[in-house]
Amino acid sequence: MRRQGKKLVLVLLLLFAFGPFGRTPAWGQQAVETGPGKPEQAVERVIVQLAAPPVLAYRLATVSGQAGRGSGVPGAREAQSLLAYGQRLEEEQQQVVARLREKGLLVESTWHYTQLFNGFVALVPAARIKELVAVPGVRALFPDQRVHATLADSVPLIGAPAVWAMTDPSGRAVRGQGVRVAIIDTGVDYTHPDLGGCFGPACKVIGGYDFVNKDLDPRDDNGHGTHVAGIIAASGTVTGVAPEASLYALKVLDSQGSGWTSDIIAALQWAVDPDGDPATDDGAQVVNLSLGGPGGPDDAVSQAVDAAVDAGVVVAVAAGNTGDQGFFTIGSPGTARKAITVGASAKNDTLASFSSNGPVSQGWLLKPDLLAPGVSIQSTIPGVSYAHYSGTSMATPHIAGGAALLRQLHPDWSPLHVKAVLMNTALDLGLNVLSQGTGRVQLATAASPWAVADPGSLSLGLDVLAEATWTGTARFTLTNSGGNAALYSLSVGSGLPAGVNGTLSAGSLTLAPGASAPVTLTVEVDNGVLTPPGSPTFTVAGKVLVQLEGNTLPVPFGFGVQQGADAYEPDDGYSQARPIVPDSTPQTHNFHVAWDEDWVSFTATQGTTYVVETGNLGPDCDTVLRLIAGDGTTELAYDDDSGVGVASLITWTAPADGTYFIRAHQFNGSVFGDNTYFDLWINTVQIHADGYEPDNAYDRATSMPADGMHQTHNFHTAGDEDWVSFTAAAGSRYTIETGNLGLSCDTILQLYDTDGTTELVYDDDGSDEPLASRITWTAPASGVYFARVHDFSPSGYGDSTGYDLWLTVCSLPEDLNGSGVVDLADLQAITNRWDETSATPGWDPRFDLDGNQKVDMIDVMGVAKAWGRSCP
Repeated sequence: MRRQGKKLVLVLLLLFAFGPFGRTPAWGQQAVETGPGKPEQAVERVIVQLAAPPVLAYRLATVSGQAGRGSGVPGAREAQSLLAYGQRLEEEQQQVVARLREKGLLVESTWHYTQLFNGFVALVPAARIKELVAVPGVRALFPDQRVHATLADSVPLIGAPAVWAMTDPSGRAVRGQGVRVAIIDTGVDYTHPDLGGCFGPACKVIGGYDFVNKDLDPRDDNGHGTHVAGIIAASGTVTGVAPEASLYALKVLDSQGSGWTSDIIAALQWAVDPDGDPATDDGAQVVNLSLGGPGGPDDAVSQAVDAAVDAGVVVAVAAGNTGDQGFFTIGSPGTARKAITVGASAKNDTLASFSSNGPVSQGWLLKPDLLAPGVSIQSTIPGVSYAHYSGTSMATPHIAGGAALLRQLHPDWSPLHVKAVLMNTALDLGLNVLSQGTGRVQLATAASPWAVADPGSLSLGLDVLAEATWTGTARFTLTNSGGNAALYSLSVGSGLPAGVNGTLSAGSLTLAPGASAPVTLTVEVDNGVLTPPGSPTFTVAGKVLVQLEGNTLPVPFGFGVQQGADAYEPDDGYSQARPIVPDSTPQTHNFHVAWDEDWVSFTATQGTTYVVETGNLGPDCDTVLRLIAGDGTTELAYDDDSGVGVASLITWTAPADGTYFIRAHQFNGSVFGDNTYFDLWINTVQIHADGYEPDNAYDRATSMPADGMHQTHNFHTAGDEDWVSFTAAAGSRYTIETGNLGLSCDTILQLYDTDGTTELVYDDDGSDEPLASRITWTAPASGVYFARVHDFSPSGYGDSTGYDLWLTVCSLPEDLNGSGVVDLADLQAITNRWDETSATPGWDPRFDLDGNQKVDMIDVMGVAKAWGRSCP
């Protein structure tokens, strides 16, 4: 497996202004001792994502929850359902862990997540990492990367004192009272007098956890988190943006400012539900993440951030400090779609030179979202001390504190509404949207908006110049936030380059107070006229203008322009997937920008087996393939390197007629260009069924005699099962086993009672032959029983999954307790039944060895004479 840079332990984003910001993800490799006298074993830290949705996604899907409002305390019945679902996820995770251990694929598992993300952290033998994706239940793997940490005049600059003078619906001054803000950082020095001087429910820092040392004391031993906390909520020598907000201190970074993305996910889950009880209202309403590293909007930590927003939490994330490296430098989880990604400005409203620039190349997302002061910010540090720090780390808590004020003032606002308002009301500094977002935050204006456009910016995607014309569309919802009906004028601002034309679905809207209406922007591009300004990749940006009585609300929009892309672009999502016909000519693609994805769609027929494959890879190409269901989101199969070299291959049988999608992307998304080309094709295959089909249910089971003769089966479709039935006699001992397994076969045996549904015995690899199965069992009563055989992997099938199945019997009626040997326990058991007859309540005919309807001396002597006999 070729993995450029795989053995590097990355030093990620330190969100002080002097910190590095790398762009290449890597697995977290380390070494562990394997025993005395044995060499160390190289292992990888990976985040394993499982297939089922996490608890909060389950809640939104099953209880008609609304994204962004899922933090409300559920009723007793719903809470019980959520706890039960979470327990089920935990059980499924333990099953996967057990499978990994059984296969020798797991050295250790640590954090287990169920709330925002369904998965766990695993230490895996480095040489076997790709085998994990074949384990049933595993959806995807993500590297567990090393991450690093990224007021006197800045607080008035953003308008916080004006908000303090306002009152919330309860009549309290708006200073953050009643709002809980979680700071995921290096911890907080809660002994600092400006931060309350204590730790616990009656203090400013009301709780927290140390995810580095795994204890209940999240005290800061670095200083970064304490500085962030002061900007948010200090009250003393310095005053934060929300001085009466309560804080959770969640330490994920050590004394050097380093940590793991897996700890960030664990901390986000803690912040959403600190006590793990959905029936209690103790979760944070705002989270601050002044940290980050390389990644994209679909990596594990970005998924967790988006899930937290759906659960009702505003999440503010630092953009990064690599502005000197140009565009495409936003770090994860600032790449999360629903996060408020914060760049840094100076106090004179100029852009901080270090503040990272967008866009996010995957989807060409416009980031950052807005700016806040981040240059020479004075705040608290451990001890009774203060210091001036610079960085987007310092800008982000200004937004987190501002969000706390808005959540107190407007408790009915969802997180995405808060984000939109902050973006809508920012001060336009006249800079590139990829540097400033919508501008520098203005809290006083945000507290009382006259209208809200949600989302606050529109990302239209990518025009690859592959066709003569290109069209991009996006939609926002306009809401009247004023107290009176209003007639809004809508237009596309001037300044678009030649060949680019923008139109709106409406030129004006009349809205009653509180009413909303959708507005669609359509941008049409004549690629024959549009001239790139010297660079092969650039962004075209403009603004939709919403106007009312002299006031203007700008909504930035933008799209990317890329030369040198393949002919199938744009194809960066299921809605843009290009059709491919099975058994036709391969399509040639290339990854033309960082984190590019190529999607294709195809029509499948139920029961037909398809092979999806990449090949003819360029020297810098290393593909990953994902098979997606017709909904465009549910992953059905995954492969990295099952093809030739680092090419990919998926073999799959369609469970139903319909349209399915293939998503192809680079293993390392930051590698792109002319040398990342590859061919993609789909072929149909015919896999031969064995002679016992159909036998995929107990009521279709093949009858099998216990004569020691074998049946030869194979799994001919994904998820295939083979069932056999056999007649057993009470007290007889039976052995059912598989053997002579094909190269791709790994059987599991299950024995079922006479009803065909009650499982009696289970075995995976209990046979002497590797991966074969064996069950030895004594029949408790005479009757027809069933055995079910299936492959360990639901996707395991084909002509190489053949196996033989045997059933043998050892009749030993004197073995009354089913131990396989006649011994003292059997003699004691029959003696205890002495003189029982068929009329005795609880009569068990197994003890009547001679069949005279009575347990007597003849039966006792029968056991005694058989003493020591055994069955395998």
